[in-house]
Amino acid sequence: MDSDYYILCPQRPDDEPGLITHLISTDICRRRQDEGFHKCPRCTRSDVWRAQHGDPAEAPASRRR
Repeated sequence: MDSDYYILCPQRPDDEPGLITHLISTDICRRRQDEGFHKCPRCTRSDVWRAQHGDPAEAPASRRR
């Protein structure tokens, strides 16, 4: 599995696990943002979150490789 292509959805800004998360491709992530998917505003990968908070400084420790 290509770790640059598949990402955790949603990616939270803290180390708290999401209730429901799954791996999606980066193109599906972009499409969901464009369609207003309900989890996107709370995901650090979304344009909405980044507009409010800026780019995340670093991935949470549990998600680093």
